[in-house]
This record gives sequence, C-alpha cells and structure tokens, in this order.
Amino acid sequence: MQNPAEHLKGLTLEGDWYVSEKIEHGDDHSGGNFSICYRVTKNGHTAFLKAIDVSKAMGGPDPTRGLQTLMNAYEYEKELCTTCDGRRMDRVVRILAAGSTYPLKHLPVFVPYLIFELASTTLREHVLETTHNMDNATLMRSLHNVAVAISQLHSAGIVHQDIKGSNVLLFSPDGESKVADLGRAEMISKESIYFHFPIAGDPDYAPPEQRLNYISDKWDVRRRSTDLYLLGSLICFYYTQFPMTALYEIHLAPEFKKGAWKGKFEQVLPVLKDAFQEILEFLEEQLSETFSEKDIIQNIVKLVKFLCDPDPSKRGHPDSLPIDQYAMERFITSFDVLANRFESKLL
Repeated sequence: MQNPAEHLKGLTLEGDWYVSEKIEHGDDHSGGNFSICYRVTKNGHTAFLKAIDVSKAMGGPDPTRGLQTLMNAYEYEKELCTTCDGRRMDRVVRILAAGSTYPLKHLPVFVPYLIFELASTTLREHVLETTHNMDNATLMRSLHNVAVAISQLHSAGIVHQDIKGSNVLLFSPDGESKVADLGRAEMISKESIYFHFPIAGDPDYAPPEQRLNYISDKWDVRRRSTDLYLLGSLICFYYTQFPMTALYEIHLAPEFKKGAWKGKFEQVLPVLKDAFQEILEFLEEQLSETFSEKDIIQNIVKLVKFLCDPDPSKRGHPDSLPIDQYAMERFITSFDVLANRFESKLL
C-alpha cells in the first residue's frame, strides 16, 4: 500500500500551515516507527509536524483493529499534549495544532498529524557534535530543564517513559531545553494502549526491571521511577557516550541479560547491584578526565546513584523521604547549582 504520510510536502493544512519539507530520522527529532516528520511554516514561523503513518496498520492482518489502535494512541497523545499546554508546562514542548488531511486524491486515506514547536537541535546531536570541556554548562542547564519537565509532568499525574537524548530538544545555545514526544507517556487517571506493556518506551533505554519483566503494581514504582532512571541515564550518555542500559549490557554476564534471564527479579537484583557499582566506578573514571574538582565528580556520581538504582523502589533522593520518594525538587536544585557553577566559569 502506498503510504499517504509520505506525501504531505507542498500541502497547505488547516490553519494555513504549509508543509515545506520532510525531516529525515535523526534530523531535529528522533522520529518513530509510526510517524513521518516534516517542517511546516506559517506567517514566517517554522514548526515541526508529526504525521501518523496509517499504512502499516491498514496493511496488517486486521486493518480495522490496527487503525483503531493507532487512532486511540494518536488521540491519547493529543490529549496529553493539550493537558500539558493547558497547565503551562514550559519545559514540555508545546503543541500548536492538530488535525488530519487526505494527501492523495486517488487514495481516500486520511493522515492525522500533530504540530509542535521546532527546536534548533536535540541533546543527543549536541553531545555527539561538541566537545565535553566546552559544554558542561549547557549540559547541566539542559539536565536542570529536563528535571523540571519531569516534575511538571508528575505533578499532573503524567509520566513520560521515553526520555532520551533525541527527545530532549535544545532551544538555545545556553542549554534551554524542553522534553518532547509524549507518544509513550501515560496518565495515572487514564490507561493508554501501552499500559500493560512491560516496556512502554524504547527498550534500548529501559531500566533493568523492565528488561527483566518485573512489573510492580504500584504506580510510582512502576512509572515515576522509570523517569528518574531515564534522567540519570542522560547523565551517563553525556559523559560516557553510553546510556545506562547500554552500560548494564557491558557489565552484566550473558545469563543475566534481557531474553536470557528467566528467574525472579529479586534473585537477579544482587547481580544488578554489583554491575551498577562497576558502572558508577566507570562513570567516575570518565568524569575524572573532564573535571579536576573532586566534589563535582562526587556530586554527579551521587546523582546517578540516586536516580538509577537497579531497584526501582530505592530510586529517588534520600532527602525527599518520607514525604515523596520520587519528588524532583532535590534533583532540580542539584542540577541548578552545578549549572550555575559551570556558567560562572564562562563569565
């Protein structure tokens, strides 16, 4: 089946948004398995369009059911984005418009779309394209903004579940960032189609308990702790070029990895803790190549330790207990202090 989502270029959509060019995967946004990305313009303003690819669903064994599932996911994401915009979450990318179009005259298949703010680049691209010693202030300010975004989402009963470098958008050279792509996010008040998935987000970034099929029946442990893990993983990615999950793959023996381990999570947890300690030591070594100040190294390692504990019930800042274990305020303050310290060196 011809994919109508591939043919939006040159169209003028509702609200006078003009589709100017297609964005290839890896350019500005990470894209997705069920979307095609474009740049759109209106009155001299450029934005980002996410077109839902319905061709795979309609070409499957049960087109009606496949299309319904896809549309449910689209409506859920639109509702999430609208909720975030209504609550003025300034660290979450704003939705600007939503709608649908029929791009191919000979094929009566509609393409739903969402239009968002467009950033200059992603955190992932910035990390891979710039040198570490020039970028600590930008990185820490970006991490501070991501922590604020997580706090804003959690305060509304929303978890992101897919935070990674390609979903953190940079809007200015000084690290101003916003979290994007709520396609795998979840509301505590309303189940998504991904609610029963062991891994809701990207498996390559998922925390160890999800990769080993452990599912807690507690919302905070299952959902909010995942966002904390993913934030800590961003720190690892910046200073080692590996997200935390990839570091686990390096330090775990084959029999304890995803797909091989068939036992209970409690049985493998001591092994994960040993691997985690090795990862923290590796991170400290990498940080020592960037920083001479031991207190900076220790503070960053401590943040990762609190955020990425292999036991999801142990994640969180210890000073947040007993009120709210997964509260972000302590982390927000820590990133802000580090960012201010790095920024002062640039003055």
